[in-house]
Amino acid sequence: MTKTIVLPLFYQNIMTHLAKHIIILFTLFLACSCKPKQELKITENNEKVIMLEKGGCYGRCPIYKVEVYDNGYMKFYGDKYIDKLGIYEKQLDKQAFNNLYQKFNQSKFNEFQDNYESMVPDAALIKLSFKDKKNPMKTITGKSERPKAVKDLQLEIERIVASFDWKVIEKKEPEKKTNQKQEQKIIENQLIIEPENGVVFSKWISEMKAKYGVRIIDRVSSNTSFWVITFDTKKVTGSELIKIFKADPAIRNVEFNKTVTQR
Repeated sequence: MTKTIVLPLFYQNIMTHLAKHIIILFTLFLACSCKPKQELKITENNEKVIMLEKGGCYGRCPIYKVEVYDNGYMKFYGDKYIDKLGIYEKQLDKQAFNNLYQKFNQSKFNEFQDNYESMVPDAALIKLSFKDKKNPMKTITGKSERPKAVKDLQLEIERIVASFDWKVIEKKEPEKKTNQKQEQKIIENQLIIEPENGVVFSKWISEMKAKYGVRIIDRVSSNTSFWVITFDTKKVTGSELIKIFKADPAIRNVEFNKTVTQR
């Protein structure tokens, strides 16, 4: 014999109320899961409004280019020395794009110089571009001598570049390292020098230019104080100049520059 249990009216109302909420939540879940993802695309009506391009240096500076379109679509081209090699894309949501655009717009981007000369030959050349609603695309080119406001805008884009939600369009394989032996050969008219701390290097170079025709060719890397220089071989030989510089209190280290060849 089956015994029927009848719940009090109070509990019946609670169960009915819970059942209605469960049905509503389940319906919302289905609606969200069936909603198509935002498509990553640009049309001929969309235009670039922000660009960042980073060039190479003597070392392993990341080389890449970023494009931001007026609908928040972004495209990334990774060339060398960066984890994202190849072509990537992502879509900024409306708020993120507006925040980025407003920072450029409020910086009075068009009032900065187009080009900032640099005394550091080896630092990576950086191009930052912006187009507002009234003016054509403006590009600011320079290195470490650019204004802080321009560097801060660059950092805003670099934060987005460092994010993980990029979609691969075309993957690029990194360059393979060779196991070939390397042979070094002295360059007779080039030296590598390291000034002592506190030396006014530009003044020292001017004095050496007048005496020996010294001029800067390059900086070994952006985070060191080693410089590659050349000189007038009609005034002095490399060996003679090394002796002169070793006796000079302004110079800590000096040696011949060398080429490296595979063999």
